[in-house]
Parts: sequence; structure tokens; C-alpha cells
Amino acid sequence: ILKKIVTIHDLRFKAIQHHNKAEYIRLDHQVKNSIKYSDRIICVSKQTKSDLIKFYNADYSKIKVIYHGADHIPEIKKNSSIVKFDKIRKKYKIPKNFLLTVGYTMKHKNIPSVVKCLKKVIDSGRKIKLVIIGPKGDDENNLFKIIHRLNLENEVIRIPYVNSTYLPYFYFNSKLFIYPSLYEGFGLPILEAMRSGAAVIGSKAGSIPEIGGDAMSYFDPNNDEEIAYKIINLIDSKEKIDKMKIEGYLRAKNFKWDQTAKSTIDFIQT
Repeated sequence: ILKKIVTIHDLRFKAIQHHNKAEYIRLDHQVKNSIKYSDRIICVSKQTKSDLIKFYNADYSKIKVIYHGADHIPEIKKNSSIVKFDKIRKKYKIPKNFLLTVGYTMKHKNIPSVVKCLKKVIDSGRKIKLVIIGPKGDDENNLFKIIHRLNLENEVIRIPYVNSTYLPYFYFNSKLFIYPSLYEGFGLPILEAMRSGAAVIGSKAGSIPEIGGDAMSYFDPNNDEEIAYKIINLIDSKEKIDKMKIEGYLRAKNFKWDQTAKSTIDFIQT
């Protein structure tokens, strides 16, 4: 008899407010069937496992947490980065001093909060811009309304897509990588940024603290004042930034795809 194994990445539609009723029903039905008919369940974080048990009363003995890896991102060497990023900078018109966030512009990604914080950071006398990389989502129009309302058209650089080989250089050269999501089942960009040598701050929501550990700084994603304070406090201190970069890089080294594969095979064979 063949074993049926399913991987659950996140239960965002259950954990936070969901606006699309049809999608909610579809996802709820899929998860219920996945639990009912599977022999084993892989969750990508303890948070997802906890949510699965909380919302669906899933049998915890069938569930194993297996983290994703981060070593698909190449390590960046400082000297090569300067040469490479000079070309990228010209292509996308990127300034030398910039904050970075990466992800679909979906409502739960909470990217407008970073734009609002950028305004506070600039008003405090710091000269810095914001680069937003990621495909357009259901919050794209709202994002641009906020950018326009705050007169930040010249301070925000919106890039819907970059070649995956370029992305590590954006991470490496950013002043800070900011991840303001309201919920994540894993949060891969956190580890990608850390492995690339970025200093990372993010929300204390969902699995983010679980994945980031002590290597990043956290904020309440609904508190723009706190986010802005964290940004200012860090960009004013090269010592703090450098320390976070080292801690993040070491943290990301714990997440390896070969270990993900080995744990998956072992789980299948038990």
C-alpha cells in the first residue's frame, strides 16, 4: 500500500482575517481532505504544526516539522558584490543607501506599513530610499495610493521582478531588509536575506521569530512608530548592523536543503 504524504506550508487563511470567501472554502476543504486521507503530514514550521492542531484537531503523531533550506542562495563576497551590484544599480537606478523588502504585494504582507515608516524615517532627517521587489498582489493599488498620499514617489523604487541571480546582491547591499508580514508559515526571504549578508528586522507574527531566532530584531507589525524607531536605531549604528549581519549569516547556515531532503526521506520510510 502506498503511503500518502502531504506538506502543509501555512494556514494563513485560518490564522488571520480572510476576505475572499470562495478561496477560504476551497482551502478549508483541501486541508480537511489532506488531513483525512494522508498517512503522514509534513509542516514547514512549528507554527504551522501548532495551527494545524489548533484549527483542525489534527493528530500530532502524524505530523513532523521539516524546515526549508536556504543554501540555494549563493554566498556573496564583498569585493565581487561591488562590481556586480554597480551594474545592477545602473540597470534599476538603485541608490547606494536603501531599505529593502521582498514579496508579493498581498494584504497580509503588510508592505504599506514600511512605506509609512519610510516617511517617518525621512522626516527625522535620514536620507534613505525604499526598494520593493516582488510580483503585484491584491494590495498593489493601495500601496501606490499611500506612496502618492505621502509624496514618496521619488523615494520608493518598485521592481515587480528581478532575475533570481540578482536578488542576493540586493539583500547584501541593502541597509536593512524589512519583513513586516502579518503572518507567515515559514518566511523564506528572511533566510535568503541572512544568507546573503543582510541585517534583518521583521514582525513578531506567525513563524517569523521561530525562523529568525536571535539573529534579527522584531516589531509589532501594526505599530508604525515602533517600526520606524527600530529602523532609525539600527541605520544610525554601523556596529549594530554589522553584528546582525554576522548573526544572520550564521543562523541561515543551519538551514540546509540536503537536511530537508534527508529528514523527508526518513519520515517517509518510518
